[in-house]
Amino acid sequence: MIFMRGARWHARLRLDSGATKTETTKTAELEKAQQTAFAMWHSFSGEIRAGGAPRKKTFGPLAQDFLRYEKTQGRSKHMLYRWDMKIRVLTRHFGTKKPSQITKDAWTSYIVDRIDSGKGIRGGPLSRETLEAEMQTMSSILKYAHEKKLINYVPTLKLPKTAPKPASRPFLNGLELQQLLHTLEQRVADARGAEIRYARQMLLHYCAILAATGMRTNDALLLRWGDLDYEMTPSALRIITLYLRGKDQPRTSIALLDAIKWIDSWREICRATGPGDLVFSRGKNIPWNARERMKKALKQAGLLEDRFGRTRTPYSLRHSFAMAMLQHPECRVDVLAKVMGTSVKMIEKHYGSHATIVRDADLLHRIRTPDPLTDPETMAKLRIEANEYFAHQDEILVKLAEEPEADDDDEDEEPPVRADSALVAARSRFSLRRNQLALNKDAVKNA
Repeated sequence: MIFMRGARWHARLRLDSGATKTETTKTAELEKAQQTAFAMWHSFSGEIRAGGAPRKKTFGPLAQDFLRYEKTQGRSKHMLYRWDMKIRVLTRHFGTKKPSQITKDAWTSYIVDRIDSGKGIRGGPLSRETLEAEMQTMSSILKYAHEKKLINYVPTLKLPKTAPKPASRPFLNGLELQQLLHTLEQRVADARGAEIRYARQMLLHYCAILAATGMRTNDALLLRWGDLDYEMTPSALRIITLYLRGKDQPRTSIALLDAIKWIDSWREICRATGPGDLVFSRGKNIPWNARERMKKALKQAGLLEDRFGRTRTPYSLRHSFAMAMLQHPECRVDVLAKVMGTSVKMIEKHYGSHATIVRDADLLHRIRTPDPLTDPETMAKLRIEANEYFAHQDEILVKLAEEPEADDDDEDEEPPVRADSALVAARSRFSLRRNQLALNKDAVKNA
């Protein structure tokens, strides 16, 4: 039905399912209002069939309800902050839309516009990580709407092919990390006052511990001394179990020998080491932010930016740990993912390419470097060197055999080595080399 309210006609729509909707036709002409109402009825029917619910709540209020709900679930401040920042961006476009109107096509239209016109922090194009964060936030809100029965299904959101490719994250290689730690140690030595020296000591240990454990920056800032448990493995290896709560749900990780050295060192220096005291704190359990302090140290060391111009941050220490571990041939990605509190997919996505290149280089080096047991030329040289050495040893043994034995009454002089024992010692030292030469007789003959 249509009715006049003010100077315009309005339509009240009712479906057989009982769903109702009242909306203005935005016209004062009766005939045009009837046509508009008929079109609105068809649109409303299609919306209900597509999964829309007869509710008036739009995306803006729904997103705020989602945030309030997540606060009650014990989410970390870090996650709530990230969601809040992304919701502000999404609300600009979807704020007045109903959840049922946020379809796959609507999302694709939005994300394509973001790629074309959006700008990052430095004024450049948006990164893939930013777009993925917005997509994950939208998916979480739509899942919440589905749980509240505001929509009948959750659309599958994807990034288009025109989205930027995943970029590797800035990290510090082994030499760069040593250079940073050396700079931090020098800053500690140059500190004038006790407070400045203590703050620089904290930064030194903070960087070293994060680079040796791979924990997130927020994990470190919320870490308390009571969250560290010293244990021994079945193979008598001393480790520290870390109970972390930085990103989302609490998790456990481990600290090995390198990290234990720095943790023990900081425990001796730290002013508050009670079970409830923060490991890194400005005092009175106030969380400590290392971003600006580390920026100064990176500038002083000439390491603020990597070769691609990307700025390094405290989070780069976590990436440095991942890259260092992945370069070991025996490193298992699934184990590393558990230690770092992430997924195998994320590790392969952000770190796999560079680590694979390093491993391939090591493999190519081993392939191209001749194996002494298989290379004929090397085998021939080894055979000549071994024969010359054994001939020289035989001359020494002959001289030892011709020397007279020492008098038993002379206690000041040590008795010379007997010829037979010297012979056994010489032969045993080179038995392994001769065995290796014997393993490849064909190669020696062909040399």
